[in-house]
Amino acid sequence: DLNIGIYTYAGSGVDVAAYETFTPLSFTGEFKNPTPKPSQPSSSKAAAGSLTWGISSGWVNYVSSSVTDGRITTKGGVKRSGGNFVFTQKSTTATPPSAIGTTTYNGSVNVYGHSGVMNVTLNQPAVRVIDANRAVLSAQVAGKGRVDVVSVDLGSARKSTTKGTVTYSGARTTVTARGAKDVFEGFYDAGKRIDDLTFTVGANSQASNASSTSGSAAANRAWTPPDTPPASEGLNLSATDVKPGETITASASGFVPGEKDIKVVVYSKPTVLALDVQADATGRATWTGVLPGLDAGEHTLTFQGSKNFGAVLNVIDEDIIGKCEVTDARLNWGLKEQFRSYVSGSIARGDWKAYDGAEYKTPEFIWSAGSGSVDSQQGQIEFTGAVDFNGHGGALDMTINNPKIVFEGSNNATLVLDYAASDIGDAIAGKGKKEASPQTPFVSMELDAATREVSGNTVVLTNIPTRLLGPGAALLTQYGEGESFDDATLVYTVSDGCDPEAAVSKKAVASISKEVKPPQNPLPIAWIAGGTVAVLALLLGAAVWLIRRRLVYT
Repeated sequence: DLNIGIYTYAGSGVDVAAYETFTPLSFTGEFKNPTPKPSQPSSSKAAAGSLTWGISSGWVNYVSSSVTDGRITTKGGVKRSGGNFVFTQKSTTATPPSAIGTTTYNGSVNVYGHSGVMNVTLNQPAVRVIDANRAVLSAQVAGKGRVDVVSVDLGSARKSTTKGTVTYSGARTTVTARGAKDVFEGFYDAGKRIDDLTFTVGANSQASNASSTSGSAAANRAWTPPDTPPASEGLNLSATDVKPGETITASASGFVPGEKDIKVVVYSKPTVLALDVQADATGRATWTGVLPGLDAGEHTLTFQGSKNFGAVLNVIDEDIIGKCEVTDARLNWGLKEQFRSYVSGSIARGDWKAYDGAEYKTPEFIWSAGSGSVDSQQGQIEFTGAVDFNGHGGALDMTINNPKIVFEGSNNATLVLDYAASDIGDAIAGKGKKEASPQTPFVSMELDAATREVSGNTVVLTNIPTRLLGPGAALLTQYGEGESFDDATLVYTVSDGCDPEAAVSKKAVASISKEVKPPQNPLPIAWIAGGTVAVLALLLGAAVWLIRRRLVYT
């Protein structure tokens, strides 16, 4: 038993009975003696620092595609998340909340493709914060040392600070002059914007020796369409009565949400129009493009993926030639200046040759003596003449030939041409041969945006914007659908008795420019420097020698 109470005693060890008292204490209820949990002190340790950056989503998609037969390898603990590379912090001289100083991150990203022709490693990226609005991202690049790759606009980012860390989220990045010269070697101009980045300055992390690799979609590369349409229902079309060369939109629901690599194929003779349509979050896939030259009658357009959908369309059997005869037509068009610069530059060491009715006068190719017919609704003008592009010791071998302008309403037209190119893989193996894609709808021509003059019976359209169409993008796979190509000039004379004003009426019947999608994640190119491997894939340029020709339009 316990005698619980209050006791009092005299001080200093003196015995005084009057001061020695005891007052008992009593308790009611059940007595418990729980074991107390020690309190957890709040941690003041900073969270781990990290860098999250996709470098360029278009570049990553390109390297992982069938074009390069490539792979991306990460080391040092770099992880992939939502299309980004995530690096852990190695060291920092910065102190929150300002973050001014240099923060270096662990790990590396290696890009490999084209049997080793493309092989570059970006190692230990670092963010150097200059002030509240400016920073620079650098990386160790083989053969170049540490290179300032992009400038970082901190003023565009969201800044947050907590527990000894500072984070900048969604900062815009643009290529620096050093990056343009020593990393991108002229294929990116200084100031070109690429992927935004997010970085946190915090606690250091240990580097990991783990590595991971992602490769190309080999199945997509080897895919060939079935001989007959696998479905004829379930596909919605913007029109069921169409003309050859007409733009059409098709859509279908029922795919796996986010499903990739849905194929678009038109029959009777199977013709692949697209290999990379992607469904949205609801499983709906949509494709807008130009139908190739098809015989009159019924055809079937299909979407082929985890499910197959199709729709029957009718190609109208009518003469698309207009009422007014065209003579003395001339087309001036440089294709794409960046592509020409690449071909003639120190990397491709190539050239081009115009012949059989075509000529080259800097900076344009010229096709003359065109003929045809037009009216306010439709028509076409045909030219003869070819241009050969060659480079990389013959690995680049491409020809464009016999351009034809097909009017689609008065304000828009499509430039159709014969295209042929060799496969880079076959060319390297010594067995390359050209694959032909005749009568390919290549670029749209936005006539309503051109400068227009009419003198007598002669119509002059200058500064005509051109944009790459889906079938053209399937051939020049380093460019995305909707990519701007060089402006064109078109001059033609209509026959007596025809109204040239009516031939180029300002009333639009259709608008290709509204139907062509803007370029998204434009695909990269790669280059060879000094005959040795020093290659980096980019989002601009025109390395046609990298093209994997798999589609034939007839």
